[in-house]
Amino acid sequence: MGPNLINRYLIVIVCFAITAFTIYQKDNNPNISKDKSINQVVENIATEWKISDKIDLNDKVIMALDLDDYVFKTFYKSNYQVSLYVGYYYSSKKISAAHSPLVCYPGQGWDISNKKKSKEIIGKHLINLMSMEITNSGKKELIIYWFQIYDKTSTGTFIQKMYSLLNMITRKSSENAFVRVSIPMNSLTSEKAYNIGIDFIKDFYPGFLDYIQESS
Repeated sequence: MGPNLINRYLIVIVCFAITAFTIYQKDNNPNISKDKSINQVVENIATEWKISDKIDLNDKVIMALDLDDYVFKTFYKSNYQVSLYVGYYYSSKKISAAHSPLVCYPGQGWDISNKKKSKEIIGKHLINLMSMEITNSGKKELIIYWFQIYDKTSTGTFIQKMYSLLNMITRKSSENAFVRVSIPMNSLTSEKAYNIGIDFIKDFYPGFLDYIQESS
């Protein structure tokens, strides 16, 4: 590698560092003005989904996840159950605050299998999803999750950070979220459980996307 090439690399690294620092400074005062909470968003889901339970996280969990807002509720449609968790953050500085399910569930004694990445079209929007099956003490669930930054989705925080950097360069919102949909499998096949989850996401996602974009 010649000296000219090394110099070019150094220039790119320095420019990137300056850009990142400038963006970090701009995000010191993120927009935290919302007309409604994230909890209210799910109340507008199509009426066939009935809200059954609201789960309140204790203060220690809220602090550990560094949450600005969240929703954790259970829904029913016919005989099917879906639980929704959204951890919501106003600032890109908290983009690593959400804990990856790939780490959390094994740490809580769950076994993970059948990890798959997929893409779904919801309205005009593409969602990048990660799904996996978890088992523990006879219980089995399908987990579908993604990381959200403005109108983009990813299955991991690295790409989410890249989207966040691009959004702040283009002066888009720095708000971001982690979204998880859980479907108890019981006697359901993997395909059926996945389809139930996608059916729920199709009702949930448009209102959620409007919410995350409304302050832009």
